[in-house]
Amino acid sequence: MTVDKIIIKTITERDIPFCMELKNAAGWNQLEQDWKRLIELSPLGCFTAQLHDGTIVGTATTVSFEDKFGWIGMVLVDPNQRKMGIGTALMNACIEYLKPRVKVIRLDATPMGKPVYERLGFKDEYILARYKGTGSSFPATTVKKISSKELPNILAFDKPIFGADRSNWLSRVFQESPDNCFFIEESGKIQGFIMSHPGTKAWYAGPLTANDLTSAEKLLKAVLSSLPGKEIFIDPLTNNKTFTGLLQNVGFTEERILTRMFLGENLYPGTPEKVFCIAGPEAG
Repeated sequence: MTVDKIIIKTITERDIPFCMELKNAAGWNQLEQDWKRLIELSPLGCFTAQLHDGTIVGTATTVSFEDKFGWIGMVLVDPNQRKMGIGTALMNACIEYLKPRVKVIRLDATPMGKPVYERLGFKDEYILARYKGTGSSFPATTVKKISSKELPNILAFDKPIFGADRSNWLSRVFQESPDNCFFIEESGKIQGFIMSHPGTKAWYAGPLTANDLTSAEKLLKAVLSSLPGKEIFIDPLTNNKTFTGLLQNVGFTEERILTRMFLGENLYPGTPEKVFCIAGPEAG
């Protein structure tokens, strides 16, 4: 079978059960709610690849952050339909959708997907790692739960660090799991925050952004304390050896590597030294 036998269509909520089947086949962690969030934010920018009988054999999603950059995620292809150009066709649909809307396109690449993205012109930005661990209790600190009152200040704190306003994404994550989102402040100024949400295999902790390692450590331990005994995934930047060492000290182990990549001129890199963990490969 070749790619000319494939039809690219936008994802609808009716497609989510079939998208979940592909996600499960890949061993990924997203819930149906994660697909819904992506479709709500980008109803015309999330795609399926379908056979002529309507069978879904691939997916890819996009989300835009202002007109600065867009994110491509959830690039999945049926294991029985690989090496047929389906992933490239989906990527081309995402790029065609995003290019008129944003200046830069970014994504987090698995080792399997990276050669496809390189052929399309994507370049490496930095390396991430997936760590897995278990929640456990730590002594209380000055960390507080995020409430709706603090949320605007936290979103403003995040914007220059991420490189764009992602209130559309973070607000939804907070609304879905408010009891597992925390911030830390000093003299009335936000010093960092962390959010987390459930998945099919584990809770996902991130993003974690902070002005310094001490704040990041307190925020990490607040999330771990809020999820005792629960399995947790977290994706730090590998060049922050002190923080990955901290993860290892609290029982986390490295599972796999991801590469953050970009297409175009990387005009909005944010402040990576304050990004301790990302929000997830599907949205940065």
